[in-house]
Amino acid sequence: TIDKYNRFKNEKEYLQRYEERCYLITGIFQEKIVEVATVFSKNTEHKDTLLKFAKYLGIGIQIVNDIGDFILEIDGAIDTHKDHQDYFADLRNDKLTLPIYYAIGNQKLKNDILKIAKEDTYGFTLYQNIAETMYKEGIFNKSKKIALEYYKLADNELKKLPDSKEKSYLKHMLLLLKVNKYYTTLRIKYASN
Repeated sequence: TIDKYNRFKNEKEYLQRYEERCYLITGIFQEKIVEVATVFSKNTEHKDTLLKFAKYLGIGIQIVNDIGDFILEIDGAIDTHKDHQDYFADLRNDKLTLPIYYAIGNQKLKNDILKIAKEDTYGFTLYQNIAETMYKEGIFNKSKKIALEYYKLADNELKKLPDSKEKSYLKHMLLLLKVNKYYTTLRIKYASN
């Protein structure tokens, strides 16, 4: 929860716990898909490599999802399929995600972030101001950088696999961590401001 922010000695300690959280939310699900696929295919030759790939992909996907929590609909430029109640849901539900962790550590954002978390005070204008400040302060880029680290870890696992059409499919799946509608929406909305 957000109130545990000060319990972490440093960013490294927080990132360890956050990785565990992401793994339990999404990474483990990706691993289970690989396990089921290897059972059905009866081919376990590359199972460990695929499990690591799935774990890193799942963690990266969760980071992207946590960044996406701060995406507000913008004049129909990109349809993110989000309802108004989805905006800032992690913050309103007291989840200490990576972008929230970085935002609390930023003096320009800390008070507004804690205000929403504690008082459940929110409104579209406040959300918009927070999201814009997070963008300008580099919070989303910092979070994206961590997602890209998981991209590299997963990609290194893929390089261990023989070339095949299946490997190509996995490589395309991995691109989600580099290019996605959330990153595009943030750039369109805030880069010109």
